[in-house]
Amino acid sequence: MTLIISLILAALLLFTAEIFLPGLIAGALGALCLIGSVIAAGCEYGAGTGALLLTAEVAGCAALFMCWMKFFPDSPLGKKFSLHQPPPQTSVPAHHAALLNADGETITPLRPAGAATISGRRHDVIAEGQFIPANTHIKVVKLEGACIVVRKI
Repeated sequence: MTLIISLILAALLLFTAEIFLPGLIAGALGALCLIGSVIAAGCEYGAGTGALLLTAEVAGCAALFMCWMKFFPDSPLGKKFSLHQPPPQTSVPAHHAALLNADGETITPLRPAGAATISGRRHDVIAEGQFIPANTHIKVVKLEGACIVVRKI
């Protein structure tokens, strides 16, 4: 009985260590400990007990995983591990504001990003969604922060 409990506790510790250790090795060892505990329970107490322990482990792992997914991202530790999106840039640079509805010509193909000449100056632009070949007349349709969005005319 102590072997079974020890294997289950070792699995929990290894799963916890997997948070901090990259490579999935600790998690794989934890899964092997859980499998070993089921085999040990089956050998020591019979197949019925092994199957019961397997069912309990699967249900317990599912419940712990659901709790993990619900509570970990909002925890202080989870916030340290998570990537956060920077706030969207809403202000348009002053020198871009005059470009809205201006006409220009592409210098490079826009796939969807490239370069264009607008009002006599070279700018990095983004096509509205379609491919635009080089030397094509374009119009600025939108300014999204520092991005100049253009459309073929």
